Amino acid sequence: MASGLKGLIAATCIVIIAGGAYFGWNAFEKNQATNRTAASTEEARKELFDLASANDNEPERVRTYCSLINDELGKRITDNDYSRNILRNCRALGYL
Repeated sequence: MASGLKGLIAATCIVIIAGGAYFGWNAFEKNQATNRTAASTEEARKELFDLASANDNEPERVRTYCSLINDELGKRITDNDYSRNILRNCRALGYL
């Protein structure tokens, strides 16, 4: 009887430790995904500011640049994937 109780307690401890590890790993993965998304967004924002030759406090220059890219994409930059990516970033970051 005593050895059966010890086995039950050991099994319970293993389940609790495994459950804690599972939830801890999921939280870590979610945090990593959030950090990657934030880094990608910041990288896209910096790229737009660089392309527009704008400082951090000049979002109007970025809006103007995005508008020009939007206009040009409809006219003659039809097969340029880079311009499409810039335009997508402009829309995603709220500059269009």
